[in-house]
Amino acid sequence: MPVLMDIKSFVSVAEAGGFSRAARQSGVSTSVISRRVDRLEGELGVCLLLRNTRHITLTAAGDEFYRRGKQILAELEDAYQAVAEPVEAIGGPLRITAPYSFGIRYLEPVLDQLALHYPQLELDISYSDHYADLQNEPYDVAVRIGRINELSFAARKISSLRTVVVASQDYLRQYGRPDSLAELSSRDCLIYSGRTLAEWVFEKQGVTTRVLPGGRYRSDSGEVLLRWLLAGRGIANLPAYMVSEALAAGQVEILFTDYRLPEYDLYILRPPGVRVAGKVRVFIDRLTAYCQQCAISNL
Repeated sequence: MPVLMDIKSFVSVAEAGGFSRAARQSGVSTSVISRRVDRLEGELGVCLLLRNTRHITLTAAGDEFYRRGKQILAELEDAYQAVAEPVEAIGGPLRITAPYSFGIRYLEPVLDQLALHYPQLELDISYSDHYADLQNEPYDVAVRIGRINELSFAARKISSLRTVVVASQDYLRQYGRPDSLAELSSRDCLIYSGRTLAEWVFEKQGVTTRVLPGGRYRSDSGEVLLRWLLAGRGIANLPAYMVSEALAAGQVEILFTDYRLPEYDLYILRPPGVRVAGKVRVFIDRLTAYCQQCAISNL
């Protein structure tokens, strides 16, 4: 395995955009940084960076290793600090932004635990299906579902979330079950308008099928779509965790079970930096443990 300093040097170069700037920020010479990255590429047997006289560019392998390497470094930093800060020091405001539907189901129990165990902690929570601007808003932690845009932030992947296409029993009794994916274009579908792509994607035996769902109900709120679903207004494509209770109660049914739908990764983001505040660390640890306890990836 490559040594830790080689990984740290590569991550520094990727974030700084060059060897000289990374060397200045790390307090070592450019030749040292370059030698570490060369050694890392040699150990991995792949090219991580494309270099020219003006700038560097990450290769596909470099981009993948950067994301994973950065996550490993962040978790290692957390591990060092897990025993370094006493409970009494955990307090002050903790600002968190999270998706609304996920927040009310999975953050609330965690926040109740934090409030009970750390009486000096002040919770300031924003639930929204719109991504907050982490560069310009002073959040301590962000919970994200899907791809991360803020590459400079430290990210920890918690789980993968699967999606399902569902309809209520009332809807199926009234309108019948769709016989094919193509039929979704002429059905009343409940469409999430918060995504750039409106298509629903299905995969079966390596073949991908994209369907543009029909319907007159649209919303950028997953909770609104869930209410419409339970009211029998149409067919929805939602994260499985949102409909797990309705499925258990027999209110809704999963359609097209012989197809796979996309999964979305669940991340916790925090601002960059070696020092992780105790209040941030305990929140991340407790949310991670709670999601594992609930087996959220299996819903």
